[in-house]
Amino acid sequence: MLALGIGAMLEMATLTGKTNPISFLVLLFFACASASLHVRLPGVERTVSLSFAFSFAAITELPAGPAFFIVAAALLYESWRVAGLVPRGPQIAFDLSQAAFSTLVTSYAFRFVDRREGFDHLLALGAAAVTYYALSSGASALYIAARARRAPWKVWSEEFFWMGPLYLLVPVATALASQLQ
Repeated sequence: MLALGIGAMLEMATLTGKTNPISFLVLLFFACASASLHVRLPGVERTVSLSFAFSFAAITELPAGPAFFIVAAALLYESWRVAGLVPRGPQIAFDLSQAAFSTLVTSYAFRFVDRREGFDHLLALGAAAVTYYALSSGASALYIAARARRAPWKVWSEEFFWMGPLYLLVPVATALASQLQ
């Protein structure tokens, strides 16, 4: 995962794109501010930070590089300030690598579908959500399984399966918000 993350960071550093500074600052603020807000989903032991919604909006509304900055800032803020944890080197390296790879691939998936003639913007958001969910939950399940010496599929089905609906609701909220602009 570390190699994929470093490769993704290098790729994002070379990408160009126009970033609206107001959108960037607003998404950065809300991603970090909502890091302390968590929801517990039925059937899931872990909580989910609401910063995910703003991070996802950054991935679909901004170029991949600035979006990753927001995702990484929210992730680090949540780890250090909200949870009061000082993550160990391997954990933070994994988290940032996974976030970089997921951000880049999700951004590519969104733009690939969104540029197609006849495809609705909501379909592109849905494709991005499925991509982000598969990559982030799959990588996290693999990491937890390796550390706990458990089967990755079992970890994913027990700890991440029921997070899927949340990942699919966020694009709907993003689409509604973009319609209000």
